[in-house]
Amino acid sequence: MLKLMSWNVNTYINKDNLLYRLQIITEEIIKISPDILFIQEAGNELLDILRKKYTLSDSVLTHGGLCCILTKPHLGSYESIKFDTTGVGIISQDSILVNCHLVPYKNNSEYRKYQLNEIVKNNKDKKITFIGDMNMKDDETYTSFKDVAVEVNDNTPTWNLSYFKQGSTIRKRFDRIYTNQPFSNYKVYSNLSGISDHLPLSIMINFS
Repeated sequence: MLKLMSWNVNTYINKDNLLYRLQIITEEIIKISPDILFIQEAGNELLDILRKKYTLSDSVLTHGGLCCILTKPHLGSYESIKFDTTGVGIISQDSILVNCHLVPYKNNSEYRKYQLNEIVKNNKDKKITFIGDMNMKDDETYTSFKDVAVEVNDNTPTWNLSYFKQGSTIRKRFDRIYTNQPFSNYKVYSNLSGISDHLPLSIMINFS
């Protein structure tokens, strides 16, 4: 099994304390040591640093920055595929991993499902894992796949409005993992609050 890690790092538009945040983000990624890294809202500054340790499989520009997949060099190269404004994926013989950065805002709920459904429709012969910033509200579900956090009864919020509005108590579970294959060791890194408005998460899953 491989360790996957996802993090909306918010370094493309938000340049506040950028050098400090880049240092912390890089240190934490190296410490967590994912085999495959899924980054949303990245800028080239972070990619330049990460490419010293990881191989960039592919990236696509979505709202708020670059949506990227990076892999440890020993894994070799994977075929990659771009999904317009939805994200980017890598493909193995029977599986596909998709780094998602779905459209935001409450009125786009149905379109978010459409974004996922289009990928499923065109990859029916593959096991699929969606991972990333889904921008889904608390009452939104995607019933076609297992919601990993729901499966393990972990409702930890991954997004914090107080990053932008000091004193706000609004928290949401925007970052999610949907899969139709076995997994283990789901984790939300609550100790990394304040580096971005999002928390990173990780999971172990089969991908070869």
